[in-house]
Amino acid sequence: MEPAYNMVYGGVQLPWEWSKESMLRSTIYPFYLSLPLYLLKATGLDSSLAVMLCPKLAHLVLVLLCDLFMWRVGLATVGKNAARVSMLLMALSTLYNDVLVRCFTNSVETTFQIVAFYYYLKAGPKFNINIVLLTASLSLSFMIRNSSPVGWPPLIAIKIF
Repeated sequence: MEPAYNMVYGGVQLPWEWSKESMLRSTIYPFYLSLPLYLLKATGLDSSLAVMLCPKLAHLVLVLLCDLFMWRVGLATVGKNAARVSMLLMALSTLYNDVLVRCFTNSVETTFQIVAFYYYLKAGPKFNINIVLLTASLSLSFMIRNSSPVGWPPLIAIKIF
């Protein structure tokens, strides 16, 4: 959230990986979080509470997207009853509720990986919209965090061969 705040208001001392000399992190996710902050600033509604909550609400959209596609992957792989159990376990998971709901880049990477996996399951032997959405989700995930492609080569090879 600090890089997003810095994009809009400036004056934030960012960690070394965000410095212009290093620039190890992608700015896609902070840019996404900064969009509502720009809107608040432009309308003059940028109270302390609004500025604090706005990035979290923007991230909530991604958490809900993750939950939706986790449900869809569950339906596609293990069926409705097992998907219900997995959603319940996920909702009760301390790790899930401690990490995924925070504004971390790994949370966004996880979301787009799950979306990509859903479209991977739906992808057939011919080029169609599922392959486009798979490719778009993977590409966005890779751009947000460059370690994302690690598990995909074997899965893509299975689809190709």
